[in-house]
Amino acid sequence: MKLPSTLWFRRFLVGLHLVVAIVFCLLVAVSVSRSVATMTPRRALVSQAQSVDDCQEQGWLLWESLERERQNWVLPELKTANNWMEYRADWMTQLEKLQKSCTESESQKLFKTLRRLMEIYSIHMTAFVQDLTPVMKSLQR
Repeated sequence: MKLPSTLWFRRFLVGLHLVVAIVFCLLVAVSVSRSVATMTPRRALVSQAQSVDDCQEQGWLLWESLERERQNWVLPELKTANNWMEYRADWMTQLEKLQKSCTESESQKLFKTLRRLMEIYSIHMTAFVQDLTPVMKSLQR
């Protein structure tokens, strides 16, 4: 059976193909948008803004906690790299929460410095474990 080869029929088929392609693309775009919206974590609402002094004090407490944890690393058999990463994740979560509740620029400078200190400590701890692990294993044999 041969299809009519008239010009209007060809235009109709091209138009139909375009409509189907556009509808398909729109459905894919809507599906992806919904998936992204579902997977995006919701922001926690900040209950109340804190004063600059409170923010500074809590920032210093975070730093003291970080320094205590670093000092615990003097004896490598007491800690493992996983312990440090767990501590780091908890510490960074606390810093993020505090940073959201403190909006003053003075406090933000402290948080930026604390974030940089954590980066330096993490590099130090990783190198410390990598350097000492082979030595400790050779001593245990």
